[in-house]
Amino acid sequence: MKYDLELRPNSGTHKGEWYRYILATVNGTKAWDVNPTFNPPPSMYKDKIKLSILAAENNVDASGSIELRGVNKILDELRDIADTKEPITMKGLDKVERLVRITQDGFTQVATLKEKDKSPEYRINFSCLGMYKYGNYKE
Repeated sequence: MKYDLELRPNSGTHKGEWYRYILATVNGTKAWDVNPTFNPPPSMYKDKIKLSILAAENNVDASGSIELRGVNKILDELRDIADTKEPITMKGLDKVERLVRITQDGFTQVATLKEKDKSPEYRINFSCLGMYKYGNYKE
């Protein structure tokens, strides 16, 4: 399975562990949008990244009922990652490794119905701020 997004906390109990996710496809393209903030240093933040990940791939069990544990598990992981004190290392769709902070906007869950097979798809939307540098960390 090919992952589009990798997050690695640089502090906390999960320091150094890579968490891998698949970006959702919205309107035929991967949900990954990087926009510069146009704030040069000494500002810490150089761009804002908006993204949407698939929350659960196989989210319907044999009886046909929807299984939400996958969504909740991923939300818990993301909250743990966002709560770390140091910036997070992110490797995204552009394969660039960058330091980011997850914004305080939080995570939003979106459920859509796939037109092709009428099955539900769960996505989690959030955004990050890409950093020029932070403490001993440098881009």
